[in-house]
Amino acid sequence: MSGGGGYLRDVGARPRRPGRDPLGKAALFSEETHAEHDVRRPGTLVVECKECGESTRVSYVDFVLANLPFAMWLPPLPNIPFNHRMSCPACDQWAWMRAHWLR
Repeated sequence: MSGGGGYLRDVGARPRRPGRDPLGKAALFSEETHAEHDVRRPGTLVVECKECGESTRVSYVDFVLANLPFAMWLPPLPNIPFNHRMSCPACDQWAWMRAHWLR
């Protein structure tokens, strides 16, 4: 153990670690429920597309414009969840849609 100087070596500064994601583990273990997101917003509808699976919140005016120049409406029956044939605001295809207030 002779040899002038000591046995510890200089390793320099540690590399910088990326910042922590505030929504990472907190999102997994939070008390927040999906019911908080299921809120009706005045003047809007949620339109869900059967083709692309996207849910899009649109205003009443955008909903009417998506039904122009032609749309097909079936009566609301429990065994037919997608009962509006109109152009989808997400994928721009003419597809079967359903409109509801929540989500």
